[in-house]
Amino acid sequence: MNLSRSAGFKLFRNLLTASIRCEPSSIHLQSRSYARKSTLDPDDAPIRFSTSGAVHGIADIRRIDVDDTPWYQSIAVVGSVAVFLIYFCVLREENDIDIELDKNLYDRVEGLEVTNLNVARKYFLEQGNSLEVNKIDVRLKELAAKK
Repeated sequence: MNLSRSAGFKLFRNLLTASIRCEPSSIHLQSRSYARKSTLDPDDAPIRFSTSGAVHGIADIRRIDVDDTPWYQSIAVVGSVAVFLIYFCVLREENDIDIELDKNLYDRVEGLEVTNLNVARKYFLEQGNSLEVNKIDVRLKELAAKK
C-alpha cells in the first residue's frame, strides 16, 4: 500500500500546505515597502577611526586629574589609628577572652599532650634518637605525677 495515495496522507498534506501558504500579493507588497526605504541614514553609518578624535590618543576624560580629598584627611586617619592602637595595646585591661586565648591547646583538650608524646616517642624510637626519647619519657612521668 502506497502512503502517498492514501486518503489520510492527502488530508494531512493538504492541512500542512494550507497553513504554510501565503498570498502572493502580500509578499509582493512587503518586498516593495522594503525596497522603497532609503539606504542607511548618515547617523547610522559607522564612524571611521582615522577621522575621529580617538586616533590622537587617550580620551580627555581619562586625563582629568581631580583630587577632591581634603587636606586634613590624612591627619584624621593617622590620628584615629594612633588613638585606637594606644587604647587597644596599652590602656585596655585583659578580659576573659584574652585569658582564654592565652591558654595552651594542651590545657584545653584533655589527654592530647600524652597522645602526642606517645606518637613522638614511637617515631624517635624508630629513628634511633635516644636523646629525644629520654626527654619525652621525662615529660610523660611529669604528666603522670600531675594526675
